[in-house]
Amino acid sequence: MVKTTICKFYLLVLGCMSVLVSFQAAQAQSYGRTELVAAISRNMPAGVAVSQSGEVFLSFPRWGDVVPIAVGRLASSGEIIPFPNAEMNRYDPANPAGWHSTLGMKFDTQDNLWVLDNARVEFQTAAQGAIKLVAYHAQTGQLAHSFTFPEKIANPDTAFLNDLVLDEQRKFIYISDMSAGGQSALIVYDIAAQKAWRALDGHRSVMPEKVTVFVEREAIGINAGIDGIALDAKEDFVYWKALSGRTLYRIGARYLRDSQLPDAERQQKIEVVADTPIADGLLIDGAGNFFLTDLEHSAVIQRRRDGRLSVVSADERIIWPDSLATRGDGWLYVVSNQINRMKLFQQGKDKRKPPYALLRIWIGDEKPVPPPAAHLR
Repeated sequence: MVKTTICKFYLLVLGCMSVLVSFQAAQAQSYGRTELVAAISRNMPAGVAVSQSGEVFLSFPRWGDVVPIAVGRLASSGEIIPFPNAEMNRYDPANPAGWHSTLGMKFDTQDNLWVLDNARVEFQTAAQGAIKLVAYHAQTGQLAHSFTFPEKIANPDTAFLNDLVLDEQRKFIYISDMSAGGQSALIVYDIAAQKAWRALDGHRSVMPEKVTVFVEREAIGINAGIDGIALDAKEDFVYWKALSGRTLYRIGARYLRDSQLPDAERQQKIEVVADTPIADGLLIDGAGNFFLTDLEHSAVIQRRRDGRLSVVSADERIIWPDSLATRGDGWLYVVSNQINRMKLFQQGKDKRKPPYALLRIWIGDEKPVPPPAAHLR
């Protein structure tokens, strides 16, 4: 009786979450089952990535909050641990090498975490030299790669680097630049040559469409270009869509990798794939399954190979589903961060109600799969 009482108490404060989730994971899973991994009360997360060992990493943009940790690892205790260290997370406008305002993040197969720092603190002009792409090894915290975008590629006044996908086979990275107040574009980064260029700059496929976006039954005044980006399992096509838009596009990745190809010729290679819901995050897993967040319906959806759309999860805890991540173990992670409630969209009033949710959705076979305990409370 005493143990039961204690467990009930800790369950209320998420102290027994690891015990609860471990028990549930030992049972047969139903497709779309949605579980709370962490309730994040301090700061609003944006990006999520999962390491080879199953540890969860989160990015926290500096969008009006005091953010002591811009990139962190979710410990088994539920604590957010600064990554790669506290010094990198100590915000100093005069230090372009530290984290400024982080968004997209992805793991490569070597367990290096690649992080986009778009440096647009509170959406203001980025500090000189602060817009960067940096990779650290998940376990050692050692720097694996660093690249600072020159201003001709990422204008500090307008560039808004959002998300990225890794083409490891060819050593390229494709990045979405929403470019608030400017021309949206794809940015292509050649890892080996440490060279970047803009592609499809200002083309209608990367610019906002004339749509009205409704989130939580309320029209949101947003007019934003390319955001979500995905790379297919064979790394043949790059997919994207505007945040303010319903059209999903793709292009053969080889046309992006050719830095000498004129944009006029690239534009001829763009394909319209489908009409989809308003989405922030896109993800194609290793099996070729295509997932999108659905902002207007507080859901995560799947685009099947025959083009049909189906709901994977529609959960009351999903409020502005942002980033998606998976490591191929049957779980799809999603950040729910209430962006629509920010004062930016609420006539200057902050209507967010922490905690923010990190959720995971079962997308694997209906069989028991023990979860990695490292990232569960």
